[in-house]
Amino acid sequence: MTTASTATTACPFHNGKPFDPLDPQQVEDPFPWMAEARRSVPVFYLEKYDVWCVTRYADVEQVLRDTDNISSANAIRIRPLPPELPNVFP
Repeated sequence: MTTASTATTACPFHNGKPFDPLDPQQVEDPFPWMAEARRSVPVFYLEKYDVWCVTRYADVEQVLRDTDNISSANAIRIRPLPPELPNVFP
């Protein structure tokens, strides 16, 4: 698996548009963006939302199982949801 220290922080692009999980077009059809991410940047940082995105099943599984090396225990903080979230997911 790619680790945070070796992962690119570049967000994948599809048809010239960066991945944004709250973009209405991408919400409607996320499959092209996810396929591109799995091919080109399977682990990337979404600066806009301050989160890491892991797109391949095996990597997600490893993240969930490797609690010794990968944890959000010290990073969890209460923060407001993006204001556009209710509009995208009513």
